[in-house]
Amino acid sequence: MSNIVVGSGIAGMTLALLLAQQKQDVTLLEAAPSPAPLLNSFKRSALSFDVGFHYAGGLAPSGVLHRWLNALGVWKYIGNDALHPVSEEFHFATNDKYYLPPHKNFLISAVEEQFHETESFEKLLTMMNDSLNHSPFMNPLQEKFTMDIPENITSVSDVLDSLNLPFALKQIMLARCLLLGLRPSETSFEHYSVLSMPYCESSSSLIGGGKTIRDAYLRALEDAGVTVQCNSTLKSLLVEEEELQGVVLENGKELSCERCFFTGHPQQLRSMVPPKVFRPAFFNRIESMEETPHAFMIFAETKSASLQDKVVYLLTQEGFCADRVLDADDPSIYVTGAAPVDGRYPVLAIASIKQDICKKSDQNYSAWKKKYSEKLVNYLETRMPELAPIRLLDAATPSTLRHWVHGSKGSLYGIAHSNENLPILPITRLKGFFMAGQNILLPGLLGALISAAVSAGFAFGHDEILQRFRQGYE
Repeated sequence: MSNIVVGSGIAGMTLALLLAQQKQDVTLLEAAPSPAPLLNSFKRSALSFDVGFHYAGGLAPSGVLHRWLNALGVWKYIGNDALHPVSEEFHFATNDKYYLPPHKNFLISAVEEQFHETESFEKLLTMMNDSLNHSPFMNPLQEKFTMDIPENITSVSDVLDSLNLPFALKQIMLARCLLLGLRPSETSFEHYSVLSMPYCESSSSLIGGGKTIRDAYLRALEDAGVTVQCNSTLKSLLVEEEELQGVVLENGKELSCERCFFTGHPQQLRSMVPPKVFRPAFFNRIESMEETPHAFMIFAETKSASLQDKVVYLLTQEGFCADRVLDADDPSIYVTGAAPVDGRYPVLAIASIKQDICKKSDQNYSAWKKKYSEKLVNYLETRMPELAPIRLLDAATPSTLRHWVHGSKGSLYGIAHSNENLPILPITRLKGFFMAGQNILLPGLLGALISAAVSAGFAFGHDEILQRFRQGYE
């Protein structure tokens, strides 16, 4: 039977592979000129930069992300030799600096050395691991799948407040809420554990960055016989008697299908479906859901090698403050690097910024972009003087993201999956139509992948989708 997957990000490419494993005929549609645009790198002044992928947890052998990529037939085109361990550093405005090592074998000893405490931290790790292992999509030995919503959702703030962690260590663990783009008080501990615990087990980048992942996926898609069509923008769905018949592209071409899996922003569907297919309450709810923070990024160069093999979180004097946007005197900043060229080292810095503070259509957009670019460079040179002088090469605003990523609203991770927002189910009232991606379940590489697996499970049965993931662990 024919299946169409809309969007070739991680969720879309994963869905296509999972459907192909079910012996399905699959066509993957992408609006951009090339697949997975957010995973592809770009160059400025001969330096290569990644936007969508910097490092990930669980990529090392035995890690959950590694297991999934292996089950999808992707990892064989990446290989363990491409793994590049990355440590995490946390710089407080008080000039105190701490680090977390890139592998669990050294984590406890590093915490004991820096904070002279391990009992509460080990308790936290146990709680996170138990929460992560609750899902069969994270733990191959877990069989029961449920999307039941608990009556009382425990927040990250609640859990960390209950533990006797040293102040700085607590702030470091709270900073992991950036993986979801949420404040600790609005982040469920279960979601936090799913995305954060793999980083405690192993944190790695890949030689070649996001392009390495994209190219490996494309080779796996070719092996699986998946048809990939770029420059193919979805215009509308063909529906008869509340049952999906196919899709219509912007160029007028119609494609019939039995199932369609949509990985864009759910708000896009309002203009794509015939009236009354979805109830007004469906769109009203989606439009009322809060988005994760918008981001301002700079791409620059330095002569310093101090960012090699690490990512840095610049925290405030009080520690992790999710609301310290770029307008503040001491914003929270994420900083990372990449491979050098001729003694020049890339610098990527990301700061949260107020939503839609300025758009490309605004008359003063260029001046606004220049102002905040310089502000971020100056702040980096103050907080990390070892990087100075920093030469600005380019910058990206929320409008930039909306322009390059079809279906994006310019926020970091789309819809905020907070305690106040009930999850959007992948299955819909339109027979044969499913949703997936970070707007539906969780953000990031792992979140988008698991979202795809859950969506495919609703279509073909969760046991069937999990079969390869479980192989070797049953």
